[in-house]
Amino acid sequence: MTQDVFFTASSIVIGSQILAVSVLLLFGGERKHKLLGVIGLIITLSFLYPWFQEDIADSTLLKIVFAGKKYMLLPPLLYSYLLIHISEDRKLTKHLIFPGIYIFMFLILQTVGESFYLQNRGPINAIHYITCFIYFLVYFISGIHKARYEIRYQLIRSASIKYISFFLLFNAIEIIYLFVQVIILFSIELGYVDEQNTSLANYYQYSIGLTIIYGSALLFYLLSESGLMRNSLLTKKVTLDARLREEKSQLKDQLTDQIVSNKLYTNPDFNLQAAANHFNINESVISSYFREHEKRSFHDYLHELRIKEFKYLVKQNNSQIYNLEGLANMAGFNSRATFYRVFKSHEKITPKEYLEKALS
Repeated sequence: MTQDVFFTASSIVIGSQILAVSVLLLFGGERKHKLLGVIGLIITLSFLYPWFQEDIADSTLLKIVFAGKKYMLLPPLLYSYLLIHISEDRKLTKHLIFPGIYIFMFLILQTVGESFYLQNRGPINAIHYITCFIYFLVYFISGIHKARYEIRYQLIRSASIKYISFFLLFNAIEIIYLFVQVIILFSIELGYVDEQNTSLANYYQYSIGLTIIYGSALLFYLLSESGLMRNSLLTKKVTLDARLREEKSQLKDQLTDQIVSNKLYTNPDFNLQAAANHFNINESVISSYFREHEKRSFHDYLHELRIKEFKYLVKQNNSQIYNLEGLANMAGFNSRATFYRVFKSHEKITPKEYLEKALS
């Protein structure tokens, strides 16, 4: 009894806060915030359901509004929210056709066919959870594909991590929950367990805690997208430089391919400024490209190439002609201190130790 009261109270507190922030987002200026507000409102209804459960017991329409069928709207809404960060022209309406028809059919079933629904509630709910599970899974996989091939190439790294993480986390939670519900319902229907089973009671206790964590995480994310916290977590600019988005393959050809094939890195004076002048590309574009696509700075990229060149020169027996400093200079290093520091950091041994090991 105490746990039920705690769960109801926690759901009401978290649900009320999610509701307040969702309403603020709905009246926000950007379309993505309005969409996030709708997602928040749908989830809010589930958190507030325990509060209204007794009052709406006799109203099928309110049950539909507050209970689980509306969750069919979440997969396309979460998917659209992910994609809206790279394009405002994404069509949401077509994604809502199936869940709209599905919810309407359940409404008819629970009103016109109420007696049939009550007699077959177990199998019908099992089918409902299986349908939701498959539906979430389809959009989850589609979202992963978009995240992998579009989102992370068009947003700055911090923004792509935030939005992709939100999509993956909340979809994964819903998918796991639906899968467990399907297993439980089938186990009950097939007589493997009864509803008073101790394991089920323990599961429901754990689910209370997970629900509260889920709601708290959602509340934090909603706040992070509201004006209250948005600027403290992300910069105002979340999309990459236009040239960086539109000319990724060309930049790769110009930068990484030509630097390697022409061994431009072996010139000790070749740095970010020299690369910008050589390729006629702004320094910030080069820096952004390496940070977002190579996952390292341009300087680190040059250091890695120069270390590989030094090791190649050693293998070609050039150490019999040149000393360490000479080989380092041939590889592109213009500073003995930098060469030793970078080599030790990458190889975990000193250049001298590497040379002795290579010659032994």
